Amino acid sequence: MPTLTHELEVLKLLQNKNSVLLISLSGGKDSDCMLTEVWAWAHRHNISPERIHCITSDLQRNEWRFALPHIQSFSRMLTGKAPIVVTREQGDVLQQWEDRYAKLQAEGRTTVAPWSDSKNRYCTSAAKRAQIHKAIIKHFPRDMTVVQAVGLRSSESSGRKAANPLKYHTKSPTAPTLNRHVYTWLPIHKFTLKDVWNSLGWTLDELKLLQEDVKRRVTPGDHAALEQVCNEWGYKWGRAYALGNQRLSCRICPLASKNDLINGIAWNPEHFRDISNLERRSGFSFQSSQWLSDLGLSHLDDQEQAELDEAKQRNQVYRQQQKQLTQQKKPKQPQQLTLF
Repeated sequence: MPTLTHELEVLKLLQNKNSVLLISLSGGKDSDCMLTEVWAWAHRHNISPERIHCITSDLQRNEWRFALPHIQSFSRMLTGKAPIVVTREQGDVLQQWEDRYAKLQAEGRTTVAPWSDSKNRYCTSAAKRAQIHKAIIKHFPRDMTVVQAVGLRSSESSGRKAANPLKYHTKSPTAPTLNRHVYTWLPIHKFTLKDVWNSLGWTLDELKLLQEDVKRRVTPGDHAALEQVCNEWGYKWGRAYALGNQRLSCRICPLASKNDLINGIAWNPEHFRDISNLERRSGFSFQSSQWLSDLGLSHLDDQEQAELDEAKQRNQVYRQQQKQLTQQKKPKQPQQLTLF
């Protein structure tokens, strides 16, 4: 198993009695692995459990129904304490998409999609980071050192590979955390997917066998049957992985793979219908190259499928308008003068 990144530097920070370790949990495999490894590491180095806290953001309608109960039970089992749970008061991510669509319409920006994406992850900043900053201010006094552990791994994406595994956030009265010394620590940054599952007591081959058994025996939406199969296998981690998901994020996420979107639709048809409704009204596909509604056509009636066809026609008009705007913004090439 790889060592935790920057563990000596973090240990030095935590030797200060005016410091705490704040572990961010999502209910996914990486944060479960991180809590498992960091808790064992802290115990080996005699860091007081009283200075270790877990925190999670409740994504409300966008959250898998089993995610928050798992986070709460796992935190209590390992640390003896319930996690701090934060929520965006202005509404969940689905509400953010709806609000953004209304704002764009009011501003006449009809060629801009309402969805978040890899380059515009306002959902993460508003529903997670901003709420955790508020919690840091609420729970920890000024001038305290807060080391926030986050379960990002370098092998997940080029952006995460380039992330700084130990980053200090400027202490100032205008910073989001108001005069606290806040560090973001990525302890499992070097871990591979295999390392993560091995930390949780599973091999990738065993996980595949579980997924095949779930597929054979469990009908989408039957949570009782899913629990029964998972319990038979002694599997206690995120249920979305038992369904075959590659990631556990929002139930239906713009950054998800096609496989994970199909699982999200099958297990959350009402949530799918809410997102499909906005997709059809806005005229913008959920992902740049994928209409979510196409993946769940069986959940749409004839009228809704007709609305989808009309939305795709509008999307073609939007794309043409965007192309024209792009061409207009291009600098004109100077004319070539012919010399006689």
